Amino acid sequence: MQFLFKVFTLFAVLIFHAKCDKLENTTITVATLIGRPYTMFTSVREGEILTGNARFEGYIIDLLDLLAKNLGFSYDIHIIEDHRYGSKHSGEWDGLIGEVRSGRATIGAADITITREREEAVDFTVPFISLGISILYKRSSDGKALPFTNVEELAASAETIKVGCVRGGSTCQFFKNSDNPIYKRIYERMATADPPTFTDTNAEGIERVQSGEFAFFMESTTIDYVVQHHCGLQQVGGLLDSKGYGLAVQEGSPLREQLSLAILSLQESGDLVKLHDKWWKNKNGEKCDP
Repeated sequence: MQFLFKVFTLFAVLIFHAKCDKLENTTITVATLIGRPYTMFTSVREGEILTGNARFEGYIIDLLDLLAKNLGFSYDIHIIEDHRYGSKHSGEWDGLIGEVRSGRATIGAADITITREREEAVDFTVPFISLGISILYKRSSDGKALPFTNVEELAASAETIKVGCVRGGSTCQFFKNSDNPIYKRIYERMATADPPTFTDTNAEGIERVQSGEFAFFMESTTIDYVVQHHCGLQQVGGLLDSKGYGLAVQEGSPLREQLSLAILSLQESGDLVKLHDKWWKNKNGEKCDP
């Protein structure tokens, strides 16, 4: 078994080096979205002006830098203005998926979930982060018990507790397309709310949670980051599913294999763990916000 593993590893390395020249010495366009801690505007000192990729920082930027170094390419960041990850309307894709599918971007790099529907439009690399859907809710300031401890109790709770997710995102689609009666009830509760409780961004959802009486469904990796930085918020319940974030490329692109092998190499070297620790943990022992 050990011999077979070594043979497979050698074979993968040979394929990796044989195909690297397809990206080497090229400059590509990478589409992404602004969102903590994945892609953020770099903090600048008064009077300082940044240009190009230096304007951005975050987990995705560091990941791209490592991939660019390993594969020998350069890249330019393109921000998706409508902040859409990608959903289909009248046969056309919007957001990040639309940019990649149309060829306006070579790679789509963000906290974008690999889904069956999106796989029909673009190709994804192996996941660089694994995650699932969970609930973000405000901590009780007076020590009282939470009104719910899982999604089942939330579905049965009083409708004074509003429930939301990002409009058109994979989390909302999960509830919309589910055959599970509890999840269907959750979606109907969101869709029929007046006003609707869908949000345009995760940041908007987090703000509504902080205001109280609002349960926000979002991906566990982002919840991990949020609760590290906001003491007054918490994750409630476990994960509702299991999935991953991947880089998106055009269908049939040879870049998928190159990027996937490079991601696996970063995983084996421990670099992905280091990136996670760098961007998820509070720096220098900083205290989280209320």
